[in-house]
Amino acid sequence: MNTLKFKIRTDKKRNLLFYDFLIDGKSLYDMCQMEDYDQITPFGWDVNLEEEKKMIQQFLGNKRNEELESGRVKVFVCAECGDIGCGATTIEISEKQDEIIWSNFGDENNYEKEIDFFNYTDIGPFKFEKIAYKKSFNELLQAITVYSKK
Repeated sequence: MNTLKFKIRTDKKRNLLFYDFLIDGKSLYDMCQMEDYDQITPFGWDVNLEEEKKMIQQFLGNKRNEELESGRVKVFVCAECGDIGCGATTIEISEKQDEIIWSNFGDENNYEKEIDFFNYTDIGPFKFEKIAYKKSFNELLQAITVYSKK
């Protein structure tokens, strides 16, 4: 099983703080070379707390992503605005009895039906123990809620 944690980091181009996914202690941002694509995670910007909460519910399987026909979940979004029209890196999230699986990383937007999987053939799938996974996202929710009140 893989492990999931979150760590605050800075987008060097825009000097934005965001929460990065750490999988087995390694940055998903770095694994996917997001600095080259000008994308960051949708967490920790302090722009729209309600949107971040909605995204966490998508990662937890409690809410479907209505922005995309595919229903896939955004792991990286435009660092400028976060809008799906600029494109996003998305994943399929599946749930089994005791695990959550992230697979099929791809680039997607809301105006083309095609999903481009080319850049991520070596990324994932990642399998997380369900209880630890949910705990990590609940900790993230607490962190962004406290941060947004500052």
